[in-house]
Amino acid sequence: MEPRNATAPPVLNRHVSTTPSTPPTLIPHVRGHNLKADLRHCINHPELSDVTFICSDDATRKHAFRALLALRSDMFDRMLYGTMRESTAREIPLPTITSTQLQLVLEYCYLEETPSLTLLNAVSCYKAAEYFLLPRLQQLVVKFVQDNLADVHLAGEILSDAVRTLDVGLEMNELLFEAVRKFFLVQEWNIGTLKTVSREAMAVLLSDLPLEDINPPTTRAYIVFLCVVDWAFDWALDLSENPDEKLIGKEIKERVMRSLDVEKMVVYQYDVQVSVDDVTNEPQAQALISDAVSTRLLEHRDEILNPLMSLMHFEDICPHRLVTIMDTLGSAAPREIFSEAFRHHVLVRTVCPPSWEHGNACIWDHTHTGPALDLSHNNVKVSHPKVITKHSTSSVLAVCACKGEGVYTWDVLVVGCNPNAGGVSLGLATQSIVTGQNLVLGVQANSWGFASNGCVYDANPFSILTFDDGYGKGSVVSFFLDMKQRICKVTVDGVDHGVAWRNLPARIWPAASLSHGGQLEIRQTFA
Repeated sequence: MEPRNATAPPVLNRHVSTTPSTPPTLIPHVRGHNLKADLRHCINHPELSDVTFICSDDATRKHAFRALLALRSDMFDRMLYGTMRESTAREIPLPTITSTQLQLVLEYCYLEETPSLTLLNAVSCYKAAEYFLLPRLQQLVVKFVQDNLADVHLAGEILSDAVRTLDVGLEMNELLFEAVRKFFLVQEWNIGTLKTVSREAMAVLLSDLPLEDINPPTTRAYIVFLCVVDWAFDWALDLSENPDEKLIGKEIKERVMRSLDVEKMVVYQYDVQVSVDDVTNEPQAQALISDAVSTRLLEHRDEILNPLMSLMHFEDICPHRLVTIMDTLGSAAPREIFSEAFRHHVLVRTVCPPSWEHGNACIWDHTHTGPALDLSHNNVKVSHPKVITKHSTSSVLAVCACKGEGVYTWDVLVVGCNPNAGGVSLGLATQSIVTGQNLVLGVQANSWGFASNGCVYDANPFSILTFDDGYGKGSVVSFFLDMKQRICKVTVDGVDHGVAWRNLPARIWPAASLSHGGQLEIRQTFA
């Protein structure tokens, strides 16, 4: 991951603007043909104005017409026609307003639009609209941000700028915060997504992030947590100016993040805070590592994380992952908050997301089940109960993929099998297969099947082997899938038939096809 202060990649829409292709100042002005064009010509025109504003940046002067401004803004009305001393002045200093801000305000007052508005000056425009009591302009800024924001790093900059510039407690300002929050909510979060968010802005971002709208919220809540922990580590690393300490800190961070890996979802049997001696075997880094550096880094990380922990949706994180978080982060995981999360899971009887590591990966996937098939017993059993000519054979996939370089093992119990109708076929497939196609597993492309008649099919390219007499009702067919070697072995009722398939793809699912009368039960085993 790039360091927090690294230059962000270029963003094509970073300067999205409503500016026409030809700048307004270069368009020849023809009087009387168009009211908006006439008014545009009047903006900052010295000869067509009766008041001059002196802005905060280098005393830049902006010219305007009193009556029009007073009609458009209560603030200008009180300033230019009220009892304020500015009401009689020809030149009025604005020590808190820049020329860019005033230009945007003048454009809005004259034209009801903002050609100079960009994502980079949106917050300053919003602040100026607040100062001059122009709620409609604030709404236009929010709409512009909603329509044009397309980069998470720029979104982080905008939110950080807004929190630094605007009063977080004002209801009107919540409109801009909400627009950026909603943008973050619909993005795919990855490590580094939050690198441009300031510490103050992070609290605003997390304060009202409705993860229940995301499907599934359980996975999303954990990914958000990972991103926040990664972000907190980066802030903690920035507090150190010693390059050697930064090197050690990065190694410690990488180890902690590995133990919280969302793909693994495992409870590690060691505490990463106990010692940093095992962080790396590189001689140079080994010489640098010290407990003092580790302690300082983790203390800084916890100091940054602690105010945010109450804003996290731990009730949407499964119990296995909560245990991993507590074991990995130690004191940074407040016991009260986690107790409430565990209480919630007990009350609602949470079942952790299916995974090989949790031991509940072997259930059939209702989203990849053929139209003639029924799932039962918490999706552990699948059956083909009806005679349907169009779908005399239908297929089903398990819910969890086999990937990486691990070893995956499972059994399939043949509860029912009708050889006269076509029997069943067990094996593997990718999610690209058509589950309603009237083909046994291993005949359809991207599938590998061991049929009950003893034929072993490989559709990639198509080939057939034969394993003795096959299997039938009451048989237990066991699978041993080695993803490092990309091979799968098959055993029937304890008799090892060796390797059935080789050169399997990098991501594959347990699968089966059934004809009328077929019924199967899948269950995970452990090698």
